[in-house]
Amino acid sequence: MHRNIVKLVEAYEVATIPGMMYVVITPWVPVTLDDLIDNSDERRTAKFPWFTAGTESTLQCVYRLMRGLADGLAYLHGLSIKHKDLKPDNILLQYAADGQRILPLITDMGLSKTWRTGAATLFTNSTREFLSPEQLDHQESSLKSDIWQLGCCYSWMLTTASGGWQAVKDLNNSYTSQMRSCVIAQEDRHFKKALYQVVAYRGQDQSTQYAERGMLNMVVDGMLDLNPSTRLDIGMVRKEMARLQDV
Repeated sequence: MHRNIVKLVEAYEVATIPGMMYVVITPWVPVTLDDLIDNSDERRTAKFPWFTAGTESTLQCVYRLMRGLADGLAYLHGLSIKHKDLKPDNILLQYAADGQRILPLITDMGLSKTWRTGAATLFTNSTREFLSPEQLDHQESSLKSDIWQLGCCYSWMLTTASGGWQAVKDLNNSYTSQMRSCVIAQEDRHFKKALYQVVAYRGQDQSTQYAERGMLNMVVDGMLDLNPSTRLDIGMVRKEMARLQDV
């Protein structure tokens, strides 16, 4: 199994609770990406003392998390496995043995399936906010639906890293007052506009940081392409993420 995916240790049933399956996974990790995103700045600092919004060190750490998630998803897609429910709450954040590096781990594979063209699928089991446009329309979905969901996760990661809790609130407020659907695929235009305003570099001239954010904006835009046929695949995402190391 891949270093960015949790490992299954055991699966079992309890006789007194028929029809319920329990799974044991490793490692046990008490915090998720959602804990990093959906928290006040004070609570976030208490859980993640390394995090200071807008700083170069924090942005670089978040970039590494993004690359790790792309690597993990590439492993699944290489096996033709579609996760189907990628979201911040299904991504664990584990400190490495040195206490410095943070390892992102994709978890909750309960909806995952082996993908093949034309195979039947359930469209409503995944988390609605992160459903791709084709899933919302009950059209055939491919591994590209995972790319959409990962792009949504990247959006929130970049927002949090760029501006902390205020930036998260600004992005949340991008959902239109008429719809307030909180479904990114249905709020695409408003969501992307707010995202780019939040993530755009503000402050002193830092050409490298500006270039990195510009590149990431383009990557996320390609991942959140409404058309799955022109949406980036995981190989393209990894290639673009690798370029960040050369900026």
